[in-house]
Amino acid sequence: MTSLVLAGNRFISGGLDSLICVWKKGFELERVIKNTTLVCTLNIINLTVPRIVSGGKDGKIREFDLFTGDLINNY
Repeated sequence: MTSLVLAGNRFISGGLDSLICVWKKGFELERVIKNTTLVCTLNIINLTVPRIVSGGKDGKIREFDLFTGDLINNY
């Protein structure tokens, strides 16, 4: 694990395996999001849709929908 962030009642983790995991309180795995590179950093932003923002080893920033895991933007 290289990054961990708290988002309301969820923990979001990311790591060297390129996976972003969304955990419910009690550490029950809710969703796994496959990123294209190892996850260096994570954050949460709340716009109209809460988003997971990840920074990866490839230098790209990606935004994912917190609830569906869908990729929203890739910079």
